[in-house]
Amino acid sequence: EKHGQTQTSVKIAIAEAYLNVLLKEIQRDLARADAGRAQTYLAIAEGQYALGTLPESDYFTARLDGQNSRLTATQAEQRYRAAQATLCYQLNLPTDTTLRLTDRLD
Repeated sequence: EKHGQTQTSVKIAIAEAYLNVLLKEIQRDLARADAGRAQTYLAIAEGQYALGTLPESDYFTARLDGQNSRLTATQAEQRYRAAQATLCYQLNLPTDTTLRLTDRLD
């Protein structure tokens, strides 16, 4: 009975780690898209600021938003890598193993 319970616990831990990797991948992709939008907005703001049609405070806000979105994207990437490492640990694989996940949350 204890052996069966241990097997079930391991299966649950692997499933949770697997789904966590998928979740972190989606969050990473969203953070990258947000960073891209912020970069585009910053380029527009720089042009408007250079032409004198954008107040300096709005320009600095756009710069700060761009920096924050890049930081968020970096953190999301780090969380994704950590989730992959956790999955490798649960599967007893070396952490440098390239994982190719085929299941999706949809």
